[in-house]
Amino acid sequence: MKVLDAAERIIRIAAILIGGLWTYLKFIRGRIYRPRLKPSVSGRIAVVDGQPHLVVSLTMENVGSSKVDIKQEGTGLRLFSPELQPAAAPPDQITWMRLGSFSVFEKHGWIESGESIQDQLLITLPKAVSAFKLEFRVVAKGIEWQARAIVEGYNINGKQITAEPI
Repeated sequence: MKVLDAAERIIRIAAILIGGLWTYLKFIRGRIYRPRLKPSVSGRIAVVDGQPHLVVSLTMENVGSSKVDIKQEGTGLRLFSPELQPAAAPPDQITWMRLGSFSVFEKHGWIESGESIQDQLLITLPKAVSAFKLEFRVVAKGIEWQARAIVEGYNINGKQITAEPI
C-alpha cells in the first residue's frame, strides 16, 4: 500500500511538472517572446525653389517582449507613382509603377523590447505626379512587417501637401 501511495505521488508530481513545462513552452514562451513589430510610414511634399521633394518619416516600435534583430536584406522603402490612365477610362483601381527602393534603418541592427526608432528620408521627385504610394517593409527572424501610405501630389502652386496612411 505504501509503495502504491508513493508511486502515485511521484506520478502526480511528474505529471504536474511535465504539464507546467509544456504550458510554458507552448503558451508563455511561444507567444510572449514572439517578435512583434509595429511599423508606420508617412510622407509629405516640400517644394524648395520649385523642385518637389518627398519627406518620408518611418517609425518602428517593438511591442513584443524580446529584442528583435533587424535584417537589412529585404528591409526598406519602396516608392511608387500611379501609371497613367487614358482620360476616358472608366473608374478602376490604380496600378502603381515603382520609382525606386531605398535602404532604411541602416544604423540600427536591432530594436529592444518597448523601444521605438525613427528614420527619415528626403527624396527628389519628378515635376508633376498626382500621388505617391509608400511601402515600408521590415524583415526580422524570417518574418516581415509592412506599412503603407498614400501621399497626395501637388499642383502648380505646390499646394495639397498632405499624407494619409492606408
